[in-house]
Amino acid sequence: GKAFFRGIAGERFAVRNSGAITVVEGVGDHGLEYMTGGRVVILGEVGKNFSAGMSGGIAWVYDPKGELRYKANFAEPVRDFERLEGDAYEEELMDYLNQHVAYTDSPLAKTILDNWETEREHFVQVYPLDYKRARKQAADADTWKGKEEVPKPASLDEPLDKKPTGPSTAPPSEKDVATKFNKLRGFVEIDRIPEPYREPSERASDWGEIYTPVKAHDAERKRQSARCMDCGTPFCQTHSGCPIHNLMPEWNELVFKEQWKTALDRLLTTNNFPEFTGRVCPAPCEGACVAGLVAAPVTIKNIEYSIIDRGFKEGWVKPRIPKERTGLTVAVVGSGPAGLAAADELNQMGHKVTVFERDDKPGGLLMYGIPNMKLDKRIVQRRLELMQAEGIDFVCKVDVGKTVSADALKEKFDSVLLATGAVIPRDLSIPGRELKGIHFAMDFLRQQQTALFDQNPELMENAINFRTPYDGRTDWKVTHDGSFIDVKGKKVVVIGGGDTGTDCTATSLRHGCTSLVNLELMDKPPPTRDEIANAWPAYPRIFRTDYGQEEVKKRDGQDPRKYAVMTKEFIDDGAGNVKAIKIVSLKVSRDDKGRPSIEEVPGSEQTIEADSVILAMGFLGPDPALTSAFGTKTTAQTNVKALHGSNGDGFTTSVEGVFAAGDCRRGQSLVVWAINEGQRAADAVNRYLLESRAKQAIKAMKDGVQSGRGTLGQRGFHTSASERKED
Repeated sequence: GKAFFRGIAGERFAVRNSGAITVVEGVGDHGLEYMTGGRVVILGEVGKNFSAGMSGGIAWVYDPKGELRYKANFAEPVRDFERLEGDAYEEELMDYLNQHVAYTDSPLAKTILDNWETEREHFVQVYPLDYKRARKQAADADTWKGKEEVPKPASLDEPLDKKPTGPSTAPPSEKDVATKFNKLRGFVEIDRIPEPYREPSERASDWGEIYTPVKAHDAERKRQSARCMDCGTPFCQTHSGCPIHNLMPEWNELVFKEQWKTALDRLLTTNNFPEFTGRVCPAPCEGACVAGLVAAPVTIKNIEYSIIDRGFKEGWVKPRIPKERTGLTVAVVGSGPAGLAAADELNQMGHKVTVFERDDKPGGLLMYGIPNMKLDKRIVQRRLELMQAEGIDFVCKVDVGKTVSADALKEKFDSVLLATGAVIPRDLSIPGRELKGIHFAMDFLRQQQTALFDQNPELMENAINFRTPYDGRTDWKVTHDGSFIDVKGKKVVVIGGGDTGTDCTATSLRHGCTSLVNLELMDKPPPTRDEIANAWPAYPRIFRTDYGQEEVKKRDGQDPRKYAVMTKEFIDDGAGNVKAIKIVSLKVSRDDKGRPSIEEVPGSEQTIEADSVILAMGFLGPDPALTSAFGTKTTAQTNVKALHGSNGDGFTTSVEGVFAAGDCRRGQSLVVWAINEGQRAADAVNRYLLESRAKQAIKAMKDGVQSGRGTLGQRGFHTSASERKED
């Protein structure tokens, strides 16, 4: 049969079409997949993976912008992409267009037909080679010799009438050598080669990023993306691998095809801030990679930040200013990854978002908690300036619940989202805790970063134009001027492992500490995954050496970590300063599910010299003053009580119109989980706002008041932010 649509179709249009003739004015992803027959005319854009597996029939795509090359799989040598040639196929196409006008009165088809001599140049004919060969054989049975057709250039950038030339006598390029392999066996034939850090002895003397500059054009990124094995169920993007469900197989494939811009589009579909996660995320996706069952996992993290850095370098990442506004307002308290993700989502939904931050600069953990050598602050500032350009307001030096009341926020805004993170550090209440020289990790890291800001103000200017890779690795300078906790020349002990412990270790080394010991409560992890207690695809709990330990090991000749020890006492030097700590060894046992239990080993006490101790033992929850000010219920762990999930009561607190997301609700976790929480909380806030507006409109109609206007003295939901005179 025939079908004519004066409109755009969704995903999977004409999948497995075996004979129908249809005209449509645009299609979504996976259009014409596995098509075996019929005719399809598309007068507009197509989605990703267009015509994959197509083995029969003919399609014509109207492509005036030349974007088909980014959507079709040109790596498959099974289809011809050609221009019209004035033959019977062109006449057939024109006939379908005339029928389309007759049935639907399509203005687009009319315009194309009225300007045919010009517009015909924008059509691409998609013709499976086997199908084309079979038709030619049937039409020319007497002269058919069974010869293989020479396929035309796959790239639409090449002249379609270009004649094939003989073999080149030039030696193969490095890229040719690097990329000549069997893609189907990439994970077998290609070794995992992650992007290395800079040399420890070099990077430990500066505050620049530890990463080697990513060269997005390198053939190695293509080689590594080819290791993605096209598995049936990609666990990398499930809850076991990626909390925000990044589409790793899709953008791995696109990087392999060198379709970087389309890869960026797919990456930004799920991830608000890949420039952050590509640097600081521990990559649970790689732990869940199916290739990791039989070989080393794909270098997903490296490929991710290669894509986003390429996007900024090429100018593809631009402010996305919403075309329409709802007139509804949201206050986001906290500007860490959860707050920023929620603000970004809500702003794109059309709401007016104001983000409140108690520090001098927005960014929260990203700006003050993660050291500059791990995440250059110009990268954070660049994203903040993009968000400001998109219409989000940031208000700093405001401690909500103290300098601004919760009631004032609830009165001024239509909804409030709490995303303050877990800010109360876990303390170590043992004898000698009152001594000087004992610091919380976040105080240590925040003061260090503040000093970098104060002493290098020019580096944060015009961050929106900051690009990586860049040449300057030592442009961040710091002078030991007494404005921050300085451990230069001191014996440092860091109590606590994890990312924060590593960051404190690396920062202390850059200060110039004379010695460093890192104490961990648990025993040393095994070198390989426990296949029972820590089975795939869970994140592998194995022994790793992160950048901080690697730098200390390079300088001092040994790993600074001591495992399975407990600190028992801080020792006084007689003047109120810490001079040493007493520790005891532990025996750690685990049950069949990997749950630990500990007991002290008698007679194992030791004393370690220390005139500076940094407590990096995690965080307990949000500021109690905040939850008290809003009157929200809390959990036994002191977190804001709210369920997880986008449906029902997800992220709603015990106070109407007040929501919670991120570490203040979940407890301390990863940046990628904070982004997940911000995204899902934004959905919940949006639903609440729209339902509240609908309820007010219904009530106004019943009361005889014009819809959308509140009665005198009441707060209303307006269609324009400018109508709110009290603002």
